[in-house]
Amino acid sequence: IGTIQFDIEPYTLAEWETDQAAVIKQYQDAIVLMHNESIAKQLSLNVCIASWFDDITYDNEYKPTQVLTKCIQ
Repeated sequence: IGTIQFDIEPYTLAEWETDQAAVIKQYQDAIVLMHNESIAKQLSLNVCIASWFDDITYDNEYKPTQVLTKCIQ
């Protein structure tokens, strides 16, 4: 195994409609966790995202007022 495939669809959760900011934060936390694990295990990491994540903004500890796709670059 040489790669971790991260394919989580946070928008399928009911909370996406009621507390999108919290779901985005949890999604970002999971990406950071997987990034750290991939480095520790010397694996590459592929993250699958929806193309429309360019239209979703967030404002949290990762970066203020940024589009969601930028959080994984």
